[in-house]
Amino acid sequence: MRVFRPDGLRFSPGKTWSRPDWDVNHSWLTSGDYDGDGRTDVARIADAEPGTQLTGIVLSVALSDGSSFRRDRVWGNEPTVRRDEMLTLGRTG
Repeated sequence: MRVFRPDGLRFSPGKTWSRPDWDVNHSWLTSGDYDGDGRTDVARIADAEPGTQLTGIVLSVALSDGSSFRRDRVWGNEPTVRRDEMLTLGRTG
């Protein structure tokens, strides 16, 4: 995934965000001002990562400080649903 960080006036050249066993195909990403500070934050919905106490899907949010994003933190968890099941559950047509 390419991320273009803002400095308040413009966006910096893009950098690739990834890690072993994770890429953009393993999650849904969206953005918005989740903490009400006027900056755009990044949210991720994904299956719980191995090695954590969580199961099912997890909502994590990385808050922006205007020039970078703080490490993402879990904001919610639905232990009985997996991400691939949401594709079916969310369809209306």
